[in-house]
Formats: sequence, structure tokens, C-alpha cells
Amino acid sequence: MTAILELRGIGKRFGAFAALDDVGFDVGEGEAVGLIGPNGAGKTTLFNVITGFLPPDAGSIRFAGQSMDRLAPARRVACGLARTFQTAMVFPGLTARENIAMAVRQHAGDGLRWFGGTRAAAAAAQTAARLLGDAGLAHRADTLLCDMSHGERRMIDALMPLALSPRLLLLDEPTAGLTRAESDRLLGILRRNHADTALLLVAHDIDIVFGHCDRVVVMDLGRVIGCGTPAEVREDAVVRRAYLGTMVG
Repeated sequence: MTAILELRGIGKRFGAFAALDDVGFDVGEGEAVGLIGPNGAGKTTLFNVITGFLPPDAGSIRFAGQSMDRLAPARRVACGLARTFQTAMVFPGLTARENIAMAVRQHAGDGLRWFGGTRAAAAAAQTAARLLGDAGLAHRADTLLCDMSHGERRMIDALMPLALSPRLLLLDEPTAGLTRAESDRLLGILRRNHADTALLLVAHDIDIVFGHCDRVVVMDLGRVIGCGTPAEVREDAVVRRAYLGTMVG
């Protein structure tokens, strides 16, 4: 499988604390990779380094064969790298359609301008309608986000970066606060309807990660301590001792 993301020897320190220490793994094109580990393992720090919000102190990042080491976050997005955050980055006072259309227009260079450019506005609305239809939310297109359930808002939060047609989407705790059924629906939609988009998923729900990811990377204390298929990770003695323990059977 061709790698879309290649991490080699990534290190990040905050003073004497090593948040990331020699982290390296690949994500293949169209592959879903789960990133798990206890709190403080370095997962969100790694996301911030990959997306350019934090500079690494060591190592290299290649995306689609191109070095990302010196690119600003916006340039990485333009290359096809997108992410969500632990807190949903949505606009409660706008409708579902407007939230997604805004993401489309900002990516196209229109920023937050809602005047002029009727053709661009129509194209953005069409993209939003398609994504909402794929997610089974067409009937909620004109509903304000503040009037939606938590699960629906998390879905919109994931659809907004998908409106940018990314080649890799980093999902930071997208299922937090969702029921198991809502989590399965969200990740099922992402994998079914956007199979060409690779996913790197952080989640604390082991069953969700093992049920939806092709491979799993396990981190602890800033280092990768295991990597493989869900079945391989389940049986890894080091991973079980450090993290999984009795969490899985």
C-alpha cells in the first residue's frame, strides 16, 4: 500500500518533558489507522505537529511524497491534509448547510465573505447538500446547529473538513460524548462514503477503534509501543501490559 503520510523520528519537548520521542509510522492511501493510548501519551501533540500547529524538535513529516516540515497549517490543508479538534469547531448560529458551505468557500479563497460570487455560493451549497445527503442529514440542512443534538453537531464537525476533499483526515476524539450507535454511524459514513480519504483516528473507545480501523498505533509516554492490525494489537504483550490490560478480551 502506498503511504500518504510518513512520520520518521518525530520528537517534541516542552522543557525537560519529552511529549514525543522518536515517533514513526505510516498511513496508507485510503487506510483508516487508529491512534490510541492513555491520557498524556502524546496523541494530540502528534496531531498538532502533523498539521503544523507545533514545530517538531526532531524528525520528518512527508505527505503525498512532499516534505511538510516547513509548511504552515494552511499550506498543509491546501495539500490535502485536514483535521478536526476535540471540541467541535462549528458555528451554532448558522445552519448545517451554512456551516459546511462556509468551509468550502474558505478553502476556495473566499474566506468569510457571503456577498457576491453567486456561482461560488451555489457550488458551495451544492457540495454541502451532497455531504448532508450522504450522511442522512438532508432533512436537517436548514436547522441551526444550536438546535441540533450533540451527535448531529459532531457529524457536521466531521463533514466540514470533508468538504475540502482531503486525502487524509485527522479525527481527534470525534466520538466523544456519542452513544455506541452514533459512533458506529459516524465512522461508518466516513468509511463508506469517503473511502478514498485516509483516516487517522484518536479515540478512547477501544471497541470503536478496533471495529473501524485497518491498523492501530499504540502510544505511551510519547513513544509508539505497538502497531498492527486490531487482532495483532490485542495480542501484543507489551501493549496489554502498558495500556489495554483487561480492557479487551
